[in-house]
Amino acid sequence: DYTCEEIFGKIEEANRGNIPGYVTSTGASNAWLISDKFNNSITGRGVKVAVVDTGMDYTHPDFGNCTRVDFLAHRCEKIPYGYDFVNNDAEPEDTYGHGTYVAGIVAANGLMKGVAPDAKIYAYKVALGVPTTLSAYYSSIISAINQALDPNGDRNFSDRVDIMVLSIGDYCGSYNSNCGSSDVLSRA
Repeated sequence: DYTCEEIFGKIEEANRGNIPGYVTSTGASNAWLISDKFNNSITGRGVKVAVVDTGMDYTHPDFGNCTRVDFLAHRCEKIPYGYDFVNNDAEPEDTYGHGTYVAGIVAANGLMKGVAPDAKIYAYKVALGVPTTLSAYYSSIISAINQALDPNGDRNFSDRVDIMVLSIGDYCGSYNSNCGSSDVLSRA
């Protein structure tokens, strides 16, 4: 068995160097050897993770090869829900690749394994990407956070995600009202 300190030590060690692969560099496969109080391996089973980014390729083999028809009908086992806040539609197609990459680190379960391969992904597209830059409106990010708290919009929060991943940055240069503890996103 590994202690939390040992697991976090492995993650910190991997983050200091070049990270060649998701699981091997983080030590997550060691965490899978640990059992919870119900004697289940810690693989993300039963955990819902919102990836708020550039969208996601839900047809990717490491996410179960879901079809467009099944995704739009919320019948994909790995990615049961998503939304595109850039184009305001139900299909968070990742035209940049970053969101799919982030989701892979979190929960790929195919040829590549994420750190929590049995977790479910809720994909929210908030950023529009071109090869040299990404952009997102704060309103899109906040809307995605709100929807992750109530994915089906019925005001019953029992379907909320457990974890949100926002791999988003902002250029500040020096402190201004758009960056720091008093900006609109920090207050959300």
